[in-house]
Amino acid sequence: MRLLLKYEFKNSKRFIFALVACIILASFLLQMTARDAMNYDYDYGKGRESIQLLTIMISMLIITGSAVSFFFFVASLLSKDVFRDRGYLTLTLPISGYEIIGAKSLCAIVWTIVTGIISVGVSLLIMPLIINWEMVSQFYDELLRPDTIEFLVYSTIYALGSCFIIYELIFTSILVSKLSISKYRLSGLWFVMFLVAFGLYQWFMNKFMPIDLFSAVFLTKEPTTSFLKMYTLSAGGTNTIVGALLLALNGYLLENKIDL
Repeated sequence: MRLLLKYEFKNSKRFIFALVACIILASFLLQMTARDAMNYDYDYGKGRESIQLLTIMISMLIITGSAVSFFFFVASLLSKDVFRDRGYLTLTLPISGYEIIGAKSLCAIVWTIVTGIISVGVSLLIMPLIINWEMVSQFYDELLRPDTIEFLVYSTIYALGSCFIIYELIFTSILVSKLSISKYRLSGLWFVMFLVAFGLYQWFMNKFMPIDLFSAVFLTKEPTTSFLKMYTLSAGGTNTIVGALLLALNGYLLENKIDL
């Protein structure tokens, strides 16, 4: 498993660094636009609104494209072994299907954490070079407040749990599609299966946990840290448990059912 992990990290690091560079570029463009908006001169700056709007649109397109690219990168961690000839090499390694799925899941989670830390860290470091220091210092003061840090910690835990369940649903969809169409080259069917599975899971979560996290956290004036703790323990815990069950199922399918 360790050798497979090493191979996956080495094989994907260029893509991840390129992805991080794109996110940092988008952050830089957004910060430049924010600075121009704060220093806007109505006499001198007439006609620049369209440029600012275009910059924001380009930045959001870069961020959206990066997210979509990472989604398909996670899918490729397994699909390239299931739908392509290189799968013969991976599945003949002296490790079980459970270890293969575990290695690919761990690779996806680690790259998610690394991408987030580098992108946010660099964005915060370049902020004082672009935006007025007085406003940046006020932002840092708010960011370093104990309640803000606690909020960010719980938000991060919840986000990682959500990523975990999404990654396992991707792997499950790929394996089930392979079992369904083993005689055909319809590898894109996994994406349709993922959309269906993700939609059903979201329906399940909304049915049995009818809590609007966005509204409760961002649209109310009530303290949100205690609520986020509760939501992290409930929804985040559910995501982790279901993700672990899917991890075991994916390992079983790869170990016993997939025939290349």
